[in-house]
Amino acid sequence: MGRPLGRKTITVLTAQQTQDPYSQELQDDWSLPPAEVDVRGCDVQPGTTQEYLLNRDQVLVAWTVFAPPGTQVTAYNRVRYNGDVYTVYGHPAVWDSPSGRIDYVEIVLQDWRG
Repeated sequence: MGRPLGRKTITVLTAQQTQDPYSQELQDDWSLPPAEVDVRGCDVQPGTTQEYLLNRDQVLVAWTVFAPPGTQVTAYNRVRYNGDVYTVYGHPAVWDSPSGRIDYVEIVLQDWRG
């Protein structure tokens, strides 16, 4: 990992794989305890939020994480930050520095509440 971008720690959660009894395909099983990897040296910034009031009160909570180079996270992971678990929105983006080296990994987190 490279230089720390901030002082925050996130935990990347990876679901255990189980076999679907009907299709025999492997699938993520979030009912089982996930594997956890702490990522230190992150900068976490609030993202844009949305509020939906049609038929039900809902609020979108979002964060943008700037993680050190080498952070292993995909769109299929979840991330724990400040005690709350968020889904990874889209594929994390790997940003290069002007020298061509990886500078940081950008991860967008979201959670619908309400």
